[in-house]
Amino acid sequence: MSDSVRETAVFELPKERSTSLRCTACADRACESVGRVPGVVRVECDSAHSQVRVEFNTLKTTAADIERQLSHSELEFEQAIAHKAWRVSGLD
Repeated sequence: MSDSVRETAVFELPKERSTSLRCTACADRACESVGRVPGVVRVECDSAHSQVRVEFNTLKTTAADIERQLSHSELEFEQAIAHKAWRVSGLD
């Protein structure tokens, strides 16, 4: 593949709408879902900075397609996973 059809972009990872906390497991799932977009060549997930760097073939996909996949994965995870925080006494 020619370098002229490759592009690299950095996207913000989805976060739960109900809180400002970011779930590492959900961030990893979002990165995996981006890797399944046709035309994506490489995905580097940076959960610590809530970003994903994506290299993709511009003849097969666009940055907008990748952004849509991230938004879709956010909604999917939000509906499927109820994030809860519990305080357990005696473990402090």
